[in-house]
Amino acid sequence: MILYHFTSLFHLPGIVAAGEINRGDVPICPDRSVKAPWFTDDPTQEGTVVPSNVCKAGARISVAFNDRDPKLHKWTDLIQQWNIKAAFAETLDLTGGGGSDRWYIYQFGVPSAMWTDVAILNSDGGYTTVSTRALHFTDVVPNFTMQVKQRDIA
Repeated sequence: MILYHFTSLFHLPGIVAAGEINRGDVPICPDRSVKAPWFTDDPTQEGTVVPSNVCKAGARISVAFNDRDPKLHKWTDLIQQWNIKAAFAETLDLTGGGGSDRWYIYQFGVPSAMWTDVAILNSDGGYTTVSTRALHFTDVVPNFTMQVKQRDIA
C-alpha cells in the first residue's frame, strides 16, 4: 500500500539527511500528543493531516507499506483504541480538511528504504519528483526553501 507523508520544504532536507521520517505530533486531547508520523492515502495536498505553523504541503514523500505491518494504524481505529473523545476527533477531522478516514499513523520511524518517491509542490498544485541525492546538499545552498518556492519546477 502506498501512503503519503506531507511536510514543509523547511523540514524536507532534515528528513532526507536523517534517512527516515521519524517525527510527528498526533494530538490525542487538547493538551497531550503522541510522537509519530502521519500519513494519508490521498496523494493531493488536500490529504495533509493536521494544520501546522508551517505549510505542510510543500513536499510529499510516498512510502510503500505492508498493510499488515503492526506499527501501521488507521486513524479511525486509534480513536477508539486510545479513547480519544469523539468531539476532539471531529475537531481534528474538520481542521485537517475532513477525510480523517484516510489518515494513518505509523508508530515508528520510516526509513528511506521504504520511500518510493520524494516530490515538491509545483505552482500549479501538482508535485514533481526530486532526487533525494540532490536534497542531501540543500544545507549548503543559501535560502534553499525560498529558491524552491520561487521557481516553477514543473
